[in-house]
Amino acid sequence: MAAGLAPAIERIKRDGRLVFEEGAGGGAARVEAVRRSVDAVRSVTEPMLQAIHARGDQLAREVAWVRRRARLLTAGLGVAIVLAGAGAAMLIARRIARPLHGLLRGIRRVMAGDWSYQVRTPPAGEIGELASAFNAMVREVRERRAELEEHNRTLEERVRRRTEELRQKEHALVQSEKLASLGLLAAGVAHELNNPLTSIVLNTNLMLEEADEGSQLHGALRKVDADAARCRRIVEDLKTFAHVRQVERAPTTVETLVGQALASTAHELDRRAVTVERDLARDLPKVPCDPTRMVQVLVNLLVNAAQAARPGGRIRLRACDDGEWVRFEVADEGPGIPVAHRSRIFDPFFTTKPDGTGLGLSISHGIVSEHGGRIEVESWTRDDAGPDGRTGTLVRVLVPVQEAGQ
Repeated sequence: MAAGLAPAIERIKRDGRLVFEEGAGGGAARVEAVRRSVDAVRSVTEPMLQAIHARGDQLAREVAWVRRRARLLTAGLGVAIVLAGAGAAMLIARRIARPLHGLLRGIRRVMAGDWSYQVRTPPAGEIGELASAFNAMVREVRERRAELEEHNRTLEERVRRRTEELRQKEHALVQSEKLASLGLLAAGVAHELNNPLTSIVLNTNLMLEEADEGSQLHGALRKVDADAARCRRIVEDLKTFAHVRQVERAPTTVETLVGQALASTAHELDRRAVTVERDLARDLPKVPCDPTRMVQVLVNLLVNAAQAARPGGRIRLRACDDGEWVRFEVADEGPGIPVAHRSRIFDPFFTTKPDGTGLGLSISHGIVSEHGGRIEVESWTRDDAGPDGRTGTLVRVLVPVQEAGQ
């Protein structure tokens, strides 16, 4: 259509020039020719204009559609950007908030006293470094607390031991003062009784020689002689109890002390059919002691245990050391010492035996105290026996390995 329009326009231009160049007589035909050319051009341009208008309307509609799509796209993009931003913010917040919540939870657990709690450490970042530092701090505080608690336990144990030692030393001092006072009295009593008893024993023996054996007088004299002998034994115990002498120490093996004590008590043990189970630790150090007096202590303990044991029973004799003390233990399986009597067992003249003097443990206590040691007693009766129902008494003698001042 555009190709046919150009020649028509050229004819209109040419005919128009001819109309204006020639005279009026020939101009009408030329004007008609121009009119026809213009009509021809109009017939061509009108469809073109209509087509252009239609195309313009179509383009306008397309532009409006594009604008609507652009607005929709812009709105969608905005929503997408907002959603993406919100999602990213939530993700970042979660990645930051979760470790922070974990760290806060760990702080609360630790403040509540749970020092074993550890915060989960993020793989990297400032929060991970903070959590690692917190865990390291908690570990260090936990270790320091453990060291402090162990130190406190050690101090408490040392205080307990020192308190117990002071209590025992105070008790030993009171006991020693009591024994010293009683010793003076005992020495005077023994001296005053010794001469009359000697006279009674001699006269009784003379009368026994003259009295007819089997007579009532002979029986009475035998009873007097036995009672006099018992009185002599009490006097000898009083003299021993009252006698204070310097301790003459000599390094003595535990085997020697135990062997001599068992030899001295062999007859009493055999008479009561009591067996002794020895348990002596190996490589025991020598004991700086007065051997005769220390053997006397062991003899007293073994005799007491034999008298408490049942016929055919057994006694356990044990010796060991801890580097500071040599410990002797004599244990029997007898009925035990009643609770009411346990605080008085070292008191002079206290005894529950019909023929006892009550001086054996007092003398033993004094000898051990003179050596810088101590005696401990544990006892169980049927009233306070353990779950196994075991009764009996355990006497523990502790003698220092080194002399005082060394």
